[in-house]
Amino acid sequence: MTRTHIGGLAIGVLLCVTAVGAASEAPEAQLNEREVLYAALLKSQVLDKHRQLVHLSHVCNLVLGGRRYLVVDVMELVKGAVTPRGVNRIVVLDPALAPVQSLEYTTQRPLFCEGNRLFVFGDITVGGVLPEGNVLTFSNDGKRVEVSTRDPNDLPVAATGTRTNAPQ
Repeated sequence: MTRTHIGGLAIGVLLCVTAVGAASEAPEAQLNEREVLYAALLKSQVLDKHRQLVHLSHVCNLVLGGRRYLVVDVMELVKGAVTPRGVNRIVVLDPALAPVQSLEYTTQRPLFCEGNRLFVFGDITVGGVLPEGNVLTFSNDGKRVEVSTRDPNDLPVAATGTRTNAPQ
């Protein structure tokens, strides 16, 4: 694992290796995407200079009007706090990497996208207004969000290749 520091952000890059020993994804590709996301969030002042960025990940892409909107998971902690306190946010970036939506959450986590929907682990509210739910449906270039609930057992499985059932 390689650790790289970008502005106060420590990024660990793990080289993925296939069975034949060839690199399946260059670490530079992963690093460059994070650098670009980090720079876009700094430029748009989504990140707070009084907090420490401890997590930044590109979760998935929403598709709105045939265009790709990036869903980014961000966790910042208050610097110098005796106990860890901070802010978790789901940030949606338009194709030009400008933020169109920032949704705070506590213990919920963004999981995956399907079209214009983002599936979340746990129930979340948008702007602190009910209803709460685990499916966020985006429209109007990402500016409008509708919340609905779907039983976790009925959630679609993200396409990640061949899956087998876990041993019983």
